[in-house]
Amino acid sequence: MKKINEFNMDNISKMNEFLAFLYECFCCVYLGIVLKQISKISFYILLLPIFVIVTLIIHESIHILFFKIFNKNSRIRIINNHFKQIFMYQSNENVYYNKFQTIIILLSPLIFISVISFILINCIPFDNIVLLIAMNMIINAMGSVTDVISSINLLTKYFNKKIFIKYELKNDGVNMIILS
Repeated sequence: MKKINEFNMDNISKMNEFLAFLYECFCCVYLGIVLKQISKISFYILLLPIFVIVTLIIHESIHILFFKIFNKNSRIRIINNHFKQIFMYQSNENVYYNKFQTIIILLSPLIFISVISFILINCIPFDNIVLLIAMNMIINAMGSVTDVISSINLLTKYFNKKIFIKYELKNDGVNMIILS
């Protein structure tokens, strides 16, 4: 296998930035609609940071679960970049994922948390908690922008190509190395 490309924060195209901007705008508009429902600041709003931290842990755990499902030999490392970003990556050099496995790994937390949130929103009778769950779901969606853009890149740039992806830690974060 030979390296044909690398995806990292340095080689994001203008189209990727535009798609990320549109995605974040959509999430912000939806968040604004949810916040408009709040007539007063309630006690439940104070719980939002706890919801967000728990959701972050669940989000990253879902990534780890799918890394392990697709390859039992994967070793997952989570590092903190001085509290700016949390990087999670598969650190075993000999583990490769195909395009669709990678897309599932990237999008599964967004989909799983969104579906569970929609179910909870429709089942819980308390308006304040429903708003809290909706806000948390939107914040999770906004935090998943890199996962969404990476998946779009894999689908569009390599649509008809058989590729494999491995992960590599660099100074500025984690790079997805595209191999053919």
